[in-house]
Amino acid sequence: MKKLLHLTKEQLSVYICPLLLADAVYFASLYTFNKPSAFVFTALFAIASVMLFRLFDSLRLRKSGGLIYALMLSVAVFVSFSLVVLHMSAYGYYSPIRWFYAQGDDSFVPDLTAALALGGGFFLCSVIYYFTMVRYRTMGVMLCTMFPFFFFAKRSDIMPNILITLIMLLFLAVVIHNRRLGSGGEKTKSELKVDRAYIIAVSVFILIVGSLTMIIEKPYYQAFLEKNSRLFTPFGIGGGNSSGFEDLTERSSPRNGRPDYNYEPLFYAETDSDAEELFLRTKAFDTFDGDFWVNSNNYSWAFYSLQLPEYSTDDVALDMSALTGGEPTELYRVQRARVFDDEFTPSYLPSPYGIITDNRPANSLQYYKLRSDTSVFRTMDYYDLPELNDRFSFIEGRHELYLFAERLNFSSSEYLDFLKGFGKNESAKRLLKDYERAQSGYTGQENISSRLRALSEEITADCHSDLEKAKALESYFSENGFSYSLDYVPDDNSVDYFVFQSKTGYCAGYATAMTLMARSVGLPARYVEGFAAFEKNESGQFVIRDGYAHAFVEVYIPAAGWLTFDPTVDGYRENPNADGSSGLGILSRLLEALNRASSIFVIALAVLLFSLADLLRELALRTVILFKPLEKRVILLYRNLLKAAGKSVGEDLSSYTPDMLRKLLYESKGISSDRLISLFEKTAFGGFEVKREEYAPAYREYKSCYRKLSRRFKSSKKP
Repeated sequence: MKKLLHLTKEQLSVYICPLLLADAVYFASLYTFNKPSAFVFTALFAIASVMLFRLFDSLRLRKSGGLIYALMLSVAVFVSFSLVVLHMSAYGYYSPIRWFYAQGDDSFVPDLTAALALGGGFFLCSVIYYFTMVRYRTMGVMLCTMFPFFFFAKRSDIMPNILITLIMLLFLAVVIHNRRLGSGGEKTKSELKVDRAYIIAVSVFILIVGSLTMIIEKPYYQAFLEKNSRLFTPFGIGGGNSSGFEDLTERSSPRNGRPDYNYEPLFYAETDSDAEELFLRTKAFDTFDGDFWVNSNNYSWAFYSLQLPEYSTDDVALDMSALTGGEPTELYRVQRARVFDDEFTPSYLPSPYGIITDNRPANSLQYYKLRSDTSVFRTMDYYDLPELNDRFSFIEGRHELYLFAERLNFSSSEYLDFLKGFGKNESAKRLLKDYERAQSGYTGQENISSRLRALSEEITADCHSDLEKAKALESYFSENGFSYSLDYVPDDNSVDYFVFQSKTGYCAGYATAMTLMARSVGLPARYVEGFAAFEKNESGQFVIRDGYAHAFVEVYIPAAGWLTFDPTVDGYRENPNADGSSGLGILSRLLEALNRASSIFVIALAVLLFSLADLLRELALRTVILFKPLEKRVILLYRNLLKAAGKSVGEDLSSYTPDMLRKLLYESKGISSDRLISLFEKTAFGGFEVKREEYAPAYREYKSCYRKLSRRFKSSKKP
């Protein structure tokens, strides 16, 4: 028997399932931190784990084995800890924690990844070896399989279905295979014979369980810890983009790559407004770095209060009405709203633009709005947040506000000239200051290509007012063949590739493109993230699901202030869980289930081919001999009969004479093979010319013998 990495057949039989399980758990654990390096480290671990298993076997036989193992464990822990300390000395005390909790961040950090790979790998290998080779304990093995789930949960990530299924199948394989073998490979009362029937039986059982797991759609309930992953984030320094939706992040969501949505309700909203759709804001961003949106304002922790009142839609309407002689109450209205959920406790208040946070004493403020990104905080106590059950008022711009801006028909330069024409008029001064603040903070030209700028100018060439330009840019995407997709992954992550080539993506891509295009033609614009509220329940309340997270654009329009624009094409309002009862929904779910189980089907096909290998070979032989002379047919049939007999008794019969084979077949199972064997002797040794009337009964006898040989012998007596 050839050795694989110095493993005998017996050792391989004992080691194979625990080793494969250790490799799968190791790979899944590293996969969440950095996908490319996970493949490299796992390849090295696969070799190292075999060596460690053999080493552990030898240590068990030594009196000093426990001491040597303790020393090895100490070295592994020391090296891993040293790598972490070196990283902390270079990047700061909290850098390993940021790396560990950095949701959505797949950047490669060599020293920390190596520390996890070395120390974690040695520990994992030790535990799995102990609970399968020394003390067989199913619970101990199962706890090892929980490691990758722990890592994915801490980073608010979802483990791919294929990894979950693979770990589950290998765990079942360990439970079935190694339990029969017993601890340390010693034979138990029920002796295990690892033959073809055993392999097929175990494979079929595992495949059935795996197929059901992959195909059957599992109900999902979003737990409190998942909704509020702030509880996973020490010191509030997680960074990245949390899938928990309860915290604000330092940068925007990725523009590509499918988000992990389960479409379970996140929270609910009700309002006096008759609007069919509300855009509930979480945070606005001012600077695009080429990949993400961030905030660059220096006054990031300045809050609106009585001493620093917010100049919002109502103030713009009042001052513009004072300058034009209009009636401000026709342009906006104050609406009441409530957002609530029993388990959701966000640090921010999901609310429309224009929430009223001023006009009251500073010590009685319920909500605090950040000046830098206009985010609204529910309280200043980050760690003592009540469940979401908040009532507030907000200023809703009516349709008349848009008509008012259309009638004035201001371009940017005309609006500035109009305001400056009033001299020191207080209303004009406030409007001018607000507009100049918007221009200063939200007209940056970073990462806007000349090609994108040219397209934006072409789209707005026939537009006069800023409002016309914003509307033209908003409708460009729906009028030029763009499509919505959560699954599409582009070859290029640039904005230009999205606008000019792929024309496919989800809301973050559309909002980013429009914001940059608006800025390129001189419009103050900001990228905003939040939720789109459009689904209503039987009580008329908005149901906001995690899949309704949305990105949109706010443009400062002369005479109106900040107005919301949504360039995302149709598609984002669909809930894939809502159409399950329709024929199309059932079909799509079935196709999705088949796609999830595709890997299982491939393995099942391999097992089927393995189990039918002898039958397929026999069919191939019977087909091939049809094109051979009768003499060749007899020789081929005899050789195959000899091979089948040898496989049945588990021995190599190549040295058997025809008489020995005849005797073996008769005494073992009463098989008579005289006609074929006699015809073979005449043909092979006597040069006999076979006639068809002799060949036909010999062939029938061969088929009868083969059917009986394909079954197990009751005894294997030798002649």
